[in-house]
Amino acid sequence: MGLVHRPLFHLLISFCGGIFIGRYLSPVPVIFCFILTAFFSALLFFFLVQGRKSSFLPLLVFVLSGTLASSTIPDPDQPPGAIQQLLKKKNVVLTGTITHSLQRGPTSSRMLLNLASFKEGDGWRSVSGNLLLNIRNCQRQWPVGQTLAGRVRIRPVRNFNNPGAFNYRQYLAHQKIWLRGYVQSDMHLVPLDRPERNFNYFLDVLRNRIRTFIDRWLPPSLAGLYRSLLLGERYALSADLRELLYNAGIGHLLAISGLHLGLVAAFAFLLCHFVSLRITAVAARWGARPVAALTAFPIALVYGLLTGMALPALRATLMLAVFTLSLVVQREKDLQNSLLLAALIILAIYPEALFAASFQLSFIGVAALILILPLVPLPRRLLPQDDKSDKFRHLGLRLYQFICGSLMIFLYTTPLVLYHFHRFTALGILSNLLAVPVVAFLVLPAGLLAVFLLPLSSSLAGFFLTLGSLGLSLVVTLSAKLASLTWATFWPGSPRIWQVLLAYLLLLLSFVKTNRRCRFSLMVVCSLFLMGSWVIPLHFPSGKSLLRVTFLDVSQGNSAVVELPGNRIMLIDGGGFHGSSFDLGRYVLAPYLWHRRITRLHTMVLSHPHPDHYQGLTFVAKHFPIKQFWHSNVCSRDPSIRGLLTTLAAKKVAFMGPRELVSNQNINGVDLKVLHPSPDFTGSSRTLTDKEINNLSLVVRLKYKDVSFLFPGDIEKETEDKLARGPHLHPVDVLLVPHHGSRTSSSIPFLQRLKPRIAIFSLGFDNRFHLPAFKVLERYDALGIKTYRTDRHGAVTVITDGHKIEVETFINQEKSLFGG
Repeated sequence: MGLVHRPLFHLLISFCGGIFIGRYLSPVPVIFCFILTAFFSALLFFFLVQGRKSSFLPLLVFVLSGTLASSTIPDPDQPPGAIQQLLKKKNVVLTGTITHSLQRGPTSSRMLLNLASFKEGDGWRSVSGNLLLNIRNCQRQWPVGQTLAGRVRIRPVRNFNNPGAFNYRQYLAHQKIWLRGYVQSDMHLVPLDRPERNFNYFLDVLRNRIRTFIDRWLPPSLAGLYRSLLLGERYALSADLRELLYNAGIGHLLAISGLHLGLVAAFAFLLCHFVSLRITAVAARWGARPVAALTAFPIALVYGLLTGMALPALRATLMLAVFTLSLVVQREKDLQNSLLLAALIILAIYPEALFAASFQLSFIGVAALILILPLVPLPRRLLPQDDKSDKFRHLGLRLYQFICGSLMIFLYTTPLVLYHFHRFTALGILSNLLAVPVVAFLVLPAGLLAVFLLPLSSSLAGFFLTLGSLGLSLVVTLSAKLASLTWATFWPGSPRIWQVLLAYLLLLLSFVKTNRRCRFSLMVVCSLFLMGSWVIPLHFPSGKSLLRVTFLDVSQGNSAVVELPGNRIMLIDGGGFHGSSFDLGRYVLAPYLWHRRITRLHTMVLSHPHPDHYQGLTFVAKHFPIKQFWHSNVCSRDPSIRGLLTTLAAKKVAFMGPRELVSNQNINGVDLKVLHPSPDFTGSSRTLTDKEINNLSLVVRLKYKDVSFLFPGDIEKETEDKLARGPHLHPVDVLLVPHHGSRTSSSIPFLQRLKPRIAIFSLGFDNRFHLPAFKVLERYDALGIKTYRTDRHGAVTVITDGHKIEVETFINQEKSLFGG
C-alpha cells in the first residue's frame, strides 16, 4: 500500500496528532500556539524560497495547526457569557428564531431556537447560542425562520455521569446547543412578526409538503421509513421498527450519512454517464466522466439539503466535493490523495469530527474500498478475455467486486462499531448485500424522483413513491426474517482502544507485502493476544478479593451494580422515567456494564415495581444472561412491567420472593439477607397505593467481612420504625438513602440504629420533587454521616476488601479512604 509514502498522509497524521494534543494533553494557551504556528510557517516559507529541503518543518507546522484548530472545538463547560447568566435562571422570558424543522414525537415535540435576547429585570439582554426547546403539547405548525417569544423553563444540558457513558453535553455543544428549555404548551409561545423568508424557510416549506405527501400516500410504518431516508426524520419511526432494522444489521440506513449521499451520487453519476456517452458532442469535448460528476454532485447536494444537512451529511458532502473535483480535473485514479485531502479539509473545518463515530466509520469504509479492495485477488474465470462481448463475465466481475467491497467495509468498520455501539450483527454482511442494492437502485431513486415530480403531478409522484415503498416493504420483511434469529445480534461489550488498534493491525497484516512466515506468525500472535484479552476477563475470575459497589447516576431513580468477588454480579434496581420512551437500560445501564466488561448477571434485584426502579431492567433482561431475579411479591398497576417479567420468564430465570429468600444467601464470601418484607408476604389481592408499594420495598443487607451495605429501596417512616424495633437491623457502613432523601423517610430512630458512616443519595439534578429534603440533609449532617449525591458527584463507587473502604466519584474523580 503506497498510502504511507504520500506526503498528504504524513500531514494528515500530524494534523490529527495536533488535534488530539490540543484536546487532551496540551495546557499551552491558544495565543502561544498561534505564535508558534505563525513562526514555523514563516520559517518553512523561507526554506521553500531558498530551495532548501526540510522534512520535519511541515509536520511541525501541521501539528501546531491541529493544536490551534482544537481550540475551536466547543467546550460544554465554557458556554458564552450570556448563556452562563441564562443558566442561573429557572424560568425566563426569551426570544429566538426557529432554525430547524419542528420535530413531533409521540409524547412531546421539540424545536431548535437561535436565541436573540432574554429579559433581565426591566430590560432585555442579548444572547447568542442555541436552545433545544421541548413542547409538551404542540398544536401549531411552527415554520423555520419564525421569531417567537415566551416564558421558558430553563435546564442545563446534563449527562448521565457514569463511566462509559455517552457525552451528550459535548454532542450538543458541537451544534452550539448549550441549554434546554421546556414549555407545557405552545399556546405559551407568541410569534413575533412574520417568518423571515430566506432559503431555510422555503426549504422547510418544501419539506412540510413532502412530509404531508408521504404520510398521505403510504401507511405509517413505511411513511416513517421514507421520511427517515428522504428527510432525515428518524423520530417518525416507531421504536420497534428501528430496533428491528438494527438487529438485522441495516440500522445505519436510518441515519443520513456518507452512505446515503454516496448512493445517491453513484446512481446519479451512472445515469448521467450513460446519457453523456450517447451525446457525442458532450463526450468528445468535455468527457463523459467529468460531465457526469458535475451533474451528479448537485443532485446529491439537493438530497443532503432535503435531509436537513446534519453534521455527518455535511462532512460527507465535503468529501464528495473533493472526489467530484478529482473527476473533473481527471485525477480520479489518484483516489488515495483525494481521500486524504478530503479528510484534511473536513478536520480543518470541523476538528471535532476526529472523535465522531460517523466520520471515523465513513473514512475507514472509503479507505477499505480504495486501499484494500484492489488487493483482493480476482478469480481467473472472471478476468477479461479476448471476447469483449462477454457480458455475463463482466456482470459476474461486478457482482464479485460488490460482494468483496461489502465484506471489506463490514470487516474494517466492525471494530469501530463495537467500540461506539457495543453491538455485533453476525448477519450484517448478508443483510447489507441484500438491502443496500434495493435502497440504492429502487428506494432512493424512486423517492427522489417522486419529490421532483411532486410540483408537476401528485399522482405521478405517488406512483413512484408507491413503487419505492415496495422496496421498503422488501427490506422490512427481510429485516424481520433475519432479526428473528436468536443469534442475529450480539452485545459483546465495548473493546478498549488498544484492542481496536490491535484488531486493525491484524486486518492490515493480511495485505502487507512481507515474508509469508513472518506475517503468519504475527497474525497468530495478534489473534491469540486479542482473543485472550477479550475472553479471559469475561470468563475467569480476576482473583481479587474485593467488593465493588457502584451507585449509578440514573437521574431521579435508583440503580446499583454490585461486583462480588469471583466476577459474580448483582444489579439492584434499574432506574427509569415515568411516561417516557427513553430506554435507560440501553443508553445508561448497559453501557456501564459493558464498560466494566460485564456480560452476565448472577442476580437482578427489583426493590419494588415503580418506574424509576424497574424500567431500565427490561433491556438488560433481554440482552444479558441472568441466573436469579429477586422481587418483593408486589404487583403493579403499570402494564410496562409485564414486558420485564415476561422476558425473565421466557429466559427461565429463577424468581425468588421473600419466602424463597428467608435464609441468608452467601455468594463468594459475601452474606446477603433480605430484611423486608416478611417471608409470609405473598402479595395483595387489592390495588396498593404508591405509599404502600414503597413500604413493601425489598430491603437487602450485604455484608463482606467487616463491611456492610444496606439497600432499602423506597421504604418510608412506617417500615423504618418497624425495622428499627426488630432484631435484624444492625449497624452498616454504607447506606443507600431511602426514598431518594424524601422527608417521609430517613427517620432519626432508623439512622441511629444503623449508624452509617457513608450515605448515598440517588436522585436527579434539580428534580421536580425538590429532593433531597433540606431537613433530611440536616439530619445526616447532625449525625456526622459522610454524604454523596449522584446529582453532584455522578456515579459513586465504593470499593472494599472487607476492612477498609475507598470511595470514588465520577465527577472530579475524587477519592476518599475510610479506615477499618
